[in-house]
Amino acid sequence: GASRKYEIGQLLEIGSITHEGIHYSFKDKEEIVCLDYEASDNSYTIVDMESYGFYDAVVHNPAIKKFYIFKIVSDHFEPQKVTKDKTKALIFNVINDINSSINHQE
Repeated sequence: GASRKYEIGQLLEIGSITHEGIHYSFKDKEEIVCLDYEASDNSYTIVDMESYGFYDAVVHNPAIKKFYIFKIVSDHFEPQKVTKDKTKALIFNVINDINSSINHQE
């Protein structure tokens, strides 16, 4: 989820994560709060439940030299409205933007 500052379907590149009160910064991009539960209020600007797990896996793998974390806004703190089909559609709508962003930064 994300605040209404962001549109549903908007692609965000993440540059820092806060998880369990600890801040991890790796790029000068958007900040996300990674929670262990679904957020249903606007206490945060951008949230998810997966980013820290991904970050933790890649920073401890010496074979990975460069990584990206993207967030596609799926809801405005209404997790009950998120469906598998809607999520897939949101991803397919921005897949070219993701590829362009990655290829532009390499």
